[in-house]
Amino acid sequence: MDPNTPVPQVGNMPTQVDPQLPVSPPVTPAAVPPQPVEPMTPPPSTDQPPAPVAPPPVEPSPEPVKKNSPVFVIALTLLLVAILALGGYVLWTKNFSGLGIKPTPSPVVPVTATPTPDPTISWQSFTDQESRFTFKYPANWTQVENSVVSDITPTLPSYRDSGSDYYVISTEFNDTDFNSWMQQSGVSNFTSAVLNGYQMHSSYDIPGQTPGYEVFIEFNNKIAGLNLFPYDRKYPDTKIIEIYNQILSTFKFIEASAAASPASSPSATVKP
Repeated sequence: MDPNTPVPQVGNMPTQVDPQLPVSPPVTPAAVPPQPVEPMTPPPSTDQPPAPVAPPPVEPSPEPVKKNSPVFVIALTLLLVAILALGGYVLWTKNFSGLGIKPTPSPVVPVTATPTPDPTISWQSFTDQESRFTFKYPANWTQVENSVVSDITPTLPSYRDSGSDYYVISTEFNDTDFNSWMQQSGVSNFTSAVLNGYQMHSSYDIPGQTPGYEVFIEFNNKIAGLNLFPYDRKYPDTKIIEIYNQILSTFKFIEASAAASPASSPSATVKP
């Protein structure tokens, strides 16, 4: 086709009618009443609902660090206050108590001294034949005539056995005062002291006599002698001297005890 040839417009072309065909009159469509329009609903879906998707696992979050509760803080504060108050009170009592009220002192409990047991309580008693004086001696010593004997070797049959080792306390009595007796004997190296209220005169190793202690106790112009002699021993040991002093501490004149007890005074002792 020639592009320059004009194309006839359809709307402007006249309608050709065939003269041989009968022409029907134009039909006017009957008026149709308006019908209500139903809302359109979507067709039911044939698709299956999607399966629920499981959420990813949640990791547990770390627990937060617990903070100190107010109750704990209050209790700790009260404890510190109590400690400070107690320390202040002790410091004040130590340094300033003398300035004000003094604390009541605790009562002093008296201490009762325990009496020393008497070592002579189980000893035997010796009384001379005339019943003029008495004293006590250890239970394991032996009384022979007017003497009391202590065997160092207890298996010895008698203190008279030659060569035995023992101590003997011999006794004597004189109806005279000590000064008269001393002038007659010519002995002057005596030491005087007081024994149980009696005048006591003692000496050691009197010349011309057996070495030992001689003790004379005076009462009413009479004297009683308790003499310690160590056979086969030049000098008594400390233990025997202790026993000898205990024997002297038990000495009594029977006449004086019957009349009246002598004045109390410290007991003299024989020194080694």
